[in-house]
Amino acid sequence: MIKSLKRLWAAAPVATAILLVATLFMAGFGLRLALHAWLWRAHPPREEMLAPWMTPGFVAHNWHLPREVMIEGLALPEAPPKKRMSLKEIADEMGIPEAELMQRVQDTIDSYRAAHPPPLTGEPMTGAEGRHDE
Repeated sequence: MIKSLKRLWAAAPVATAILLVATLFMAGFGLRLALHAWLWRAHPPREEMLAPWMTPGFVAHNWHLPREVMIEGLALPEAPPKKRMSLKEIADEMGIPEAELMQRVQDTIDSYRAAHPPPLTGEPMTGAEGRHDE
């Protein structure tokens, strides 16, 4: 291999240097990808705690609920607005405390999960009920 590199260097030193630098970058990014994949597998992302900045769509996506179930659980007096509104904005518009709306959302999540338990995969649970601080 050293003989081949010497021959390449003698024939085209600039191209050989570019090839070596590109190979080092590729190896570095490959190692970085492998480390990130390993860390993702070892520590999967967890659900966040409910917060007033979240939108109903984000909550539905993050907690794996159908969006319609989340909208129904909010008990909005009218059809949902076209623009994205945070839970805080929805509570302000409805004239109720944030804590009450957050409790409605949490109750919706809990009732949906009780009716539709996740499949058993043998993996440890993630999220609020499976949170283990290491």
